[in-house]
Amino acid sequence: MEAKRILERANKGGITLRLLGGVAIGVSCVESTQPEFSRVYADIDFIGAGDEGKKIRQLFEELDYAPNKAFNGLHGRERLVYYDLERNRQVDVFLNIFRMCHTFDLRNRLRISPFTLPPADLLLTKLQAIEINEKDFKDIACLLKSKNVAPNDDADSINVEYISEICARDWGIYKTLTANLKELIDYVENKLKMHQDELRSKTNAIIKNIEEKPKTIGWKMRERIGERKRWYDLPEEKRSQAPTSGQVGSEASDTGHHPEIG
Repeated sequence: MEAKRILERANKGGITLRLLGGVAIGVSCVESTQPEFSRVYADIDFIGAGDEGKKIRQLFEELDYAPNKAFNGLHGRERLVYYDLERNRQVDVFLNIFRMCHTFDLRNRLRISPFTLPPADLLLTKLQAIEINEKDFKDIACLLKSKNVAPNDDADSINVEYISEICARDWGIYKTLTANLKELIDYVENKLKMHQDELRSKTNAIIKNIEEKPKTIGWKMRERIGERKRWYDLPEEKRSQAPTSGQVGSEASDTGHHPEIG
């Protein structure tokens, strides 16, 4: 798998790089090969350490990935975009900060797991989408099927305390995550009936922990405003198309935003 090849090269070079998105879930969950969870992964998403940005740029150039020069020039402190022109595939590299519909500072989460973000962060970065889709629900269900819901970080556990603490500080994240978790239950009951008892139980356990966690004063003040003020960001709705070799770095390829992750 191409993602593993990139990670192996990064590790050999002492570069902190971790997978996120659907590919990360596919790599870290044994259930991802089961028919009800398996799917095609179009692009690859990584997150790396911000102070290693130069090394990360060099890594992808050595691997013959074409940079989106205009986008990387504008946004390279937080995010880099590369293209595998031969396979028509895009690679996104976030640096420290995951910024889509909601923003998460993950710089202290990069060295917990060896190849991917920890399961709790994989769940957060999937659930944060405002326009969540079936692909996301399938990935989330696969993650929940494969991992335990526990108050700690390890390769086999979704740290529910960590998720709940984030939701207790930020009403917007709380609003989006709890809404999507409730939609997940509907999806499971309609599409994954063979796993519905286990998945419903784990999903409800996460919701319960989130709801019971004492909220901050800032959270309570924001709750009073509610939906009268938008609580999420709107990434550009259309992902840029991978350019031809002659277009890389041109004005035609100066955007790399997209509303979903792998």
